[in-house]
Amino acid sequence: MGSRPPLPPPGEANTGTQASADAYACLFPSMIQSWRTVFNVPAPAFFGYIELSTWCDGVPVALLRDAQYAAVALGGVGYALNADHGAGCNIHPPDKKFCAKRLAKSALALAYGQAAPWRSPTYASATATGAGSATVALADVGAAGLALRASANAGTVDCAAAGTKGSCAWAALQFNDAAKTWVNATVSLTADAQGMVLTAPPPAGATAVVATSYAYNAIPFMTVYRADADLPVRGWSRAIAA
Repeated sequence: MGSRPPLPPPGEANTGTQASADAYACLFPSMIQSWRTVFNVPAPAFFGYIELSTWCDGVPVALLRDAQYAAVALGGVGYALNADHGAGCNIHPPDKKFCAKRLAKSALALAYGQAAPWRSPTYASATATGAGSATVALADVGAAGLALRASANAGTVDCAAAGTKGSCAWAALQFNDAAKTWVNATVSLTADAQGMVLTAPPPAGATAVVATSYAYNAIPFMTVYRADADLPVRGWSRAIAA
C-alpha cells in the first residue's frame, strides 16, 4: 500500500491561544501541500474549506479563522464563511446550505474557470476620519459594491448570559484613552459602497481612533455583504497604521 496522507488538523481543537493559531496557520497549508503531493495533483488543484462557525464560552475562534485563511495564499484554495448563519454555541450549525453554495461557487471559479463571485470582502486598510470614526477599505468587494443587511443569526444567543458573555461581536472602534477602550460602532457604507464607515462616541480622554474591528469574536453578527452575492465581509481586528 502507498503512504497515507496526513489527517487534517482538527480546526476547532486548535483554538486557545495566539501561539496555537500561529501553528495552525503553518500546519493547515502544509497539510494541503502534502495532500497535493501524495495524490499527485500539484497546485493549483482545488482545495476547499469552511471557515469555523460560531462558538461560545470565550473561545477565541476568530484567531483560528484567520489561521485558516492563510491557506488561500497557496493558490487554488477556496473557502466559505459560515458564521453569519451560525447557531450560537453550536459550532456545527444544522443549516449547511449557505456554506455549501458558497464553497461550490469557489470550485466553479477556481477549478472550472467560471465567473462565479465567491470571495468574501476582506479587510485591506483603515483610516481614522475623525475623533470617533474610521473608514475601512476592503478587497474583493466587486463592482456592485457592498450592501447592508439584517444579521442572519440575530436572536440565536443571549449575549449577556453565562457562557456567552464576551463572545458576541459587531463592529467596534478602539480609542487612545488610558484604558484603550473598545466601543461598539455603527456601520455605514462609503459613498461609492466600496468601503465601510465605523462611528462611535469617544470615551472620556480619547482624542483618536487607534484600531477597528468587525465581526471578530466567537459569535459574530455580520451586516455587510457583497451586493452581487450572498457573501459577508470577513471579520477582522486591526490597528490603524500610524
